[in-house]
This record gives sequence, structure tokens and C-alpha cells, in this order.
Amino acid sequence: MGIASADATADCAKERAMRYLARLGYIALGGALVVAGQLLPNMLMVAAAQTEGKPSAEFDTLTVRSLNVLDEQGKVAVRLAATLRPNEAHESDVVQVLNAEGVPVLRLGVDADGGLLTVAGNDGGARGMMGVDAKLDGGGVVVYGNDGKTRAAMTVIEGGGLVGVLGNDGKPRAAMEVVEGGGVVGVLGNDEKQRAWMGVAEEGGAVGVYGNDGKPRAWMGVGEEGGWVTVYGNDEKQRAGMSVDEDGGTLGVVGNDGKPRAAMGVDEEDGWVTVFDGNAQARAMMSARTDIGGLVSVLDNDGTPRAAMTVIEGGGVVSVFGNDERQRTVVSASPTGGSIEVLAGGKTVCAVKADKDGDGTVEVGNRQGATRSVLAVDESGNGVIAVVGEGNAYRSVVTTDSEQNGKVVTYNALGVRTGSLPSVSPNRK
Repeated sequence: MGIASADATADCAKERAMRYLARLGYIALGGALVVAGQLLPNMLMVAAAQTEGKPSAEFDTLTVRSLNVLDEQGKVAVRLAATLRPNEAHESDVVQVLNAEGVPVLRLGVDADGGLLTVAGNDGGARGMMGVDAKLDGGGVVVYGNDGKTRAAMTVIEGGGLVGVLGNDGKPRAAMEVVEGGGVVGVLGNDEKQRAWMGVAEEGGAVGVYGNDGKPRAWMGVGEEGGWVTVYGNDEKQRAGMSVDEDGGTLGVVGNDGKPRAAMGVDEEDGWVTVFDGNAQARAMMSARTDIGGLVSVLDNDGTPRAAMTVIEGGGVVSVFGNDERQRTVVSASPTGGSIEVLAGGKTVCAVKADKDGDGTVEVGNRQGATRSVLAVDESGNGVIAVVGEGNAYRSVVTTDSEQNGKVVTYNALGVRTGSLPSVSPNRK
């Protein structure tokens, strides 16, 4: 998967990361603490034991508006009655357990959606509630602080369970829920803006990190071929990406305008690096080829190559190109020597060469690539200047002999010697 597709997957994961925020608003539940269900039978058994030895009666049916169970001091410890809760017309208590001061600390009742269990402090304020919410898909539990603000909530949503944790200010700090693809965990700052997200994206797990402004700074996840990482700037534009595609790894760096500036990766078995200009046009490329070695290319504004440096068997080559993408100058080195060639229309018009023995040659040709003059060194180490005609036949040759005497020989079009100048010793006056 390339950088662009990794970014698209990150956007999908970010959308899922925000869903749980809306869902927290639906948590309006009753009751907390299942252990409260064990307290009521125990207290009733205590109240019954206190009547031992006193007159008792047995009834098939007892119908009363309220029933109080007293403690040893004669105070009401348990009250069974349809008691409407203050300021909450839709909720009522059926069973209340009171403390020594007569404050209900455990209430079992009903509301418009079903059963409701409340555990309260000695001040009567709710500390935990467990109940049913018709707007959701099942039951829920809410835990409160001494200030009456929610600190934690657990409920059922469409995809499964949801757990939320809130700060002392009543604002959410973290949530864990179930979505279509799996689980999700989100962490928020004091300003309720998201700081981190971990969950399930289309191809696997995903992790996101956010700045204080709630905007994403980095994402990491799983793509079709493997993992990916994306880094963003403060403007939410991508700055760097790393991913895995079918050939191997890919790494890209992006400018402030969202356009690529550099990339590196693997092409089949070989590595490559590309540098781009502000218009996302490649300007320089470097790659490694298993068959030959390294390759470096420089390109102009429209992507046309202007220079290239590569490796050949036993040496290297540097080429300079014209506007027609044809070579203009070639510098090469091989086990047999080095050369510099100047070309026109794809034909060599000038070449400077050196063989493995250190002898040099200069050749000048026409636009058709035919050699017309040669400056060289012969086997004896003497200098040679030759003028060449059609058919590569010599027309004239200037050379020196072993005694350093100069000689000029001319030939006709058939290559037959037509004349020569006598040797002239450089010491002859």
C-alpha cells in the first residue's frame, strides 16, 4: 500500500475514533454495585431474627401501603413502600434501606424504563446507580463522586458494551467501546479534545495520536500488504508516510503544501530514492540495479533527463543529455581505459580516449559519425596525426620515426600512397 492509500485508511480510522464521543451523551442510567442485591436479603433476615420470642402471625396475603422494619433502637431500618423520589416524578422507590440517621442509603425501585437500584452516601446523595435505559440496548451502571458528578459509566450500545471514565469536572477523559470491526479506546484531554485513539480499522489495528488542538499528528495501522505510519503537521496535512507495498517498504516526505518532496522505497529487488520540486515533479533519482549497480539521474522541469551517472561492467558512465533527450556528452571508464565523447544527433563527433597502457587518442568526426581526423600514439610511442576520407581511408598521415624525424605521407581515395615528404630531423637547420 502506498502513502496515499495509507492516508485514506487513517482518515477512516479517525472517523471511528470520534464515534464514542457522541455516545457518551446517551448515558443516563440508573443504579450501580451488584453487591447491593445481596445486602437487602441479609437485612431482612436480621429484622426477622429480631422478632424471635415475640408474638407472630401468619397470613396468606398481607396488603399494606407501606411496611417498616425497625432496628433494636426502634428506628426504621428498612421501608417497603411506593415512595416517589423528590424532584423525579418518573422514579419511585419500592424498598429503602436507611442508616442510623434515617437517610436512605440503598434504594430499589422502578422508573419509566424498568428496574432501578441506587446506592447513596450518608448524605443521601447517589454514589452509584444500576438500571435500564430504553434509549439504549440494555442496562447500565453509573458511578458518581461526592459532588454528584459522574466519574464512570458502563452501558450497552448497538455494537456491544461501552465504558466511560470522567474527570472531577464531569468531562469525559477516556472511553472504551465496541464498534463493527472490534474494540476501540479513546483518551481525551481536560478540554474534551481527543489526544489518543486505539481501535480497529478496515485491515487491522490502528493507533492515533493528537495534539492539544485535537488535530491528528500521527497514525499507525495495518494495510493490505503490511503496516503503515503517517505523520501530520499542525494544519492536518500529511508531512511524512511510511508503508509496505507488494515490493517492500516505502517512505515519503511531504512539504507544507501537501506535495511530495522526497521518497524512497524498494522496486522489486532494488532500492530507489526520488527528490521532487515544489510542483511534485521529480528532479533527481537514485536507484540500485541488481544487474549493473547504482544509477543517479538529474531531470529538468518537465521531467526530461539532463544528466545520468551509472555503473557498467568494470567501470562507470556519466551522460549529459540535450532537450531531445539524446546524449550530448558521455564520460566512461572501463577495464581497457577511459573516454570522453561529444555527440550530435546521436553520433560521436569528437572522442578522447586512453587505453589500458596509458596511450591517448583524439578522434574528430562529422555529423554522420564518420571519423575525419585522428591524433594518436603508435605502438612505438611516436605521435601520429591522420586525416581520413570517405570509406575511412587515410588521406594523409603525419608521424615521427624512431629518430624523432617528422614524416608526411599522402594517399589517394583508393588508399594508395601518392607521395611523401622527406624526413626532417628536428636538429636539422
